[in-house]
Formats: sequence, C-alpha cells, structure tokens
Amino acid sequence: MGTSSYNSERSMQFKEMAKFLAIPGVSFFRLQAGPHKAELESWSSHVVNLFNGSLCILAMAQTLMSLDLVITVDTMMAHLAGAMGRPVWTLLPYRCDWRWMMKRGDSPWYPTMRLFRQERPGDWRTVIRQLERALRILVSQTNLECHPSRQSSPSHPIAAPGVQEA
Repeated sequence: MGTSSYNSERSMQFKEMAKFLAIPGVSFFRLQAGPHKAELESWSSHVVNLFNGSLCILAMAQTLMSLDLVITVDTMMAHLAGAMGRPVWTLLPYRCDWRWMMKRGDSPWYPTMRLFRQERPGDWRTVIRQLERALRILVSQTNLECHPSRQSSPSHPIAAPGVQEA
C-alpha cells in the first residue's frame, strides 16, 4: 500500500500543550514515534523520552502500564491504551472518525477513555483549555486522595501527548 494514512486534522504541535509542563506534581513522558518525533527534542529537558525506537506493540504496552494517564490525539496509542484499560484522554478533531460517534465525552469501546473534542474545525485551543482544567482537577483530587495531610504532591507520570499522528 503506497498511500499514507496521515491525517493532518488529527495532529497538533506540542507547543500548544507546553503550558501543561508547569502543572505542579506532574511528570511528562513522550512515546512519539515516526517522523514527527523530532519536534519534541527541544522539550527534552521537560519531557522524558520513553520511546526506545522499537515499534513492537508489546514494548509499548509495557510502557503504558507504568503511566497513570496517557494523553494523545487519535492515534494507535489511544486505541492501545484504551484496549488495555489504561486511563487515556484522546483529543479529537472536529471531523473525527466515525467510531468516536458525536457529542460524547466517553467511548463505548474503551471505558477508561475520555474524549476531548474540537468545537470548530482546527480549534485546538478550546480542547487545550478543557484538557488543562481536567488535568488540574485530576491532579488535585489524586493528591487529596493519596496524601490528605500533605501540601506537596508526588509526581504523577503522564504520557506526553502524541501530538502528531505516527
């Protein structure tokens, strides 16, 4: 098959999500493969690379097991995390694939998946605002549940978004 399945509407640049790096108590890791992984090199002091170069799904699955949450655009990683029952937040373009249905924040296929959708074509800013709010709430709830008497929070490993479709 000589044609590429790359869909630019499902992609975004990591710099749109860089403000997440300032959220206290969260560590970010990247699992980006393919030609777009170079974009994340400039963020290497803030985002740890967990992609070892292997495209073996078993190795990727083992890595996902070590993460508290995976945040990604609609990629194979979203499906793998969802199929494994790992918490995953999937960022969807306005014109998304049929399997995500319409106007849902969840997926009947993957009970541990939360969907964040564009309200208008190309509108990743709204998605990022919703995601940031949800991430801050998650971190604060997790910190309260794990450490009700501590002010400082542990580091929660979160996979850096798969910002480009691999």
